[in-house]
Amino acid sequence: MIKGKSASETEQSAVRVLQALFPPLLLVLFKALLAPIANGQLASMMVARATALSCQWLMGTCSVNSVTLPNGKSLSSGVFVEKCKYLEESKCLGICINTCKLPTQTFFKDHMGVDLYMEPNFEDYSCQVKEIQGSCTSCYAKSKIS
Repeated sequence: MIKGKSASETEQSAVRVLQALFPPLLLVLFKALLAPIANGQLASMMVARATALSCQWLMGTCSVNSVTLPNGKSLSSGVFVEKCKYLEESKCLGICINTCKLPTQTFFKDHMGVDLYMEPNFEDYSCQVKEIQGSCTSCYAKSKIS
């Protein structure tokens, strides 16, 4: 965490960094035009593919995988990170949760309209990222551990 900042302030700072990586109009258009299509399934699959292609420099080797949706169907909207470089280098649960997991989930939900849930494994440094259709308040609330 940032020295002198609370976990919430650190999370908000990280969300601002993620926002700054995108042209503002792109986020607005994605959320308004793509996120609603097919109950968010198109947006979820797009986010998974873009993440797997563009974020390996930060996260390490990753691939798109199928996840089971709340309705029981399967969709290729997950990303499996084999060994997260960020987590492996920091070796810190707090840094992972407060500067990656929670800000990323908040950014995708609030600014792209995609409910995203990250499940880091603190033993082998892998991480399963799931784009979840519809409201997932129970998953999101459960992930607010720090």
